Amino acid sequence: MKKNYDFSKRVKNSHETTSTVIAYFDRNAFGDICELRRGLTESDVEVIRQAVERRSVLIPASITLFEETIRVLQESDEKYDQHMKTVFNLIHKDEMVKPPSQLLKDDCCSYAEQSPYQRMTSTPSKLRDILDLSGNRGDLLNLTEEINRRFKESAANITEGLLAARVAGEERNVGTPDDFGEVWSGLSTTMIEGLLNQVPRPIRRLCKKRGLGNMLRIKSIRLYTLYYAWLVHSGWFGIQGSPRKMKEGDVGDFFHAVQASVADVFVTQESKDKRDRLPSILSQIPTDGFRIMSLSEFIESLRQGKKAARVAET
Repeated sequence: MKKNYDFSKRVKNSHETTSTVIAYFDRNAFGDICELRRGLTESDVEVIRQAVERRSVLIPASITLFEETIRVLQESDEKYDQHMKTVFNLIHKDEMVKPPSQLLKDDCCSYAEQSPYQRMTSTPSKLRDILDLSGNRGDLLNLTEEINRRFKESAANITEGLLAARVAGEERNVGTPDDFGEVWSGLSTTMIEGLLNQVPRPIRRLCKKRGLGNMLRIKSIRLYTLYYAWLVHSGWFGIQGSPRKMKEGDVGDFFHAVQASVADVFVTQESKDKRDRLPSILSQIPTDGFRIMSLSEFIESLRQGKKAARVAET
């Protein structure tokens, strides 16, 4: 029997019921809800709202979600207000997911010390005021530029690092893996070793003593290594022989992948049929207790659940 090495606690919410589903929505899911895109109707959105009100679904927010929503300000003030309102109308207000780097560090420490911790942090009390366009437009425009610059620099740094690794690999005659699974199985524990460089030495020692392979059973670390392995597969070796440059959106996707580890369901509108999109990337290696759904699939599951509840009551 496999041991569960994930000691993190679920979302701490006094209103949560035993049947509450934790669903992490990425930016494009909220965007489609706000603008009723891809065939989404107001009736569909109402299904989500009712599930949130009944506390059968809890949608945690993240710093990445807010950063990507802030960037909507580049399009128009009105659109920014609409999208931010959509987010606040659906998310859990009291707490939000910790930043991805903190989640990963906490999971490393938790594994080393065999101790529980909270994945969530209190939502800043003045967050809504800070994001209010009427009083902070100038600051928000500056923040938008800062976020854009940071995402662009991160993508460029990843691309540069992968190109350097490719050159070094060719010099050492590393060869080309047959598929993604070979990359992940061959490099996942090496990726964890790199991750452990971010934690104190005593924690690193305890993690290595307990076994790095077991850390792949921790959801945040597993999803981190899956996305990281895909970056290596596509940006170093090239999915079809041609190395791919990282895009700004890849940075947000990487963060969403880690932060989605708090959830039972990851809701995204990214295409499942495209190999360079999150649903395909994260599904190449199964992760226990983690499902990836489109909005339409998630809404249909809520409708079916409601029907089942009615039948049980009769």
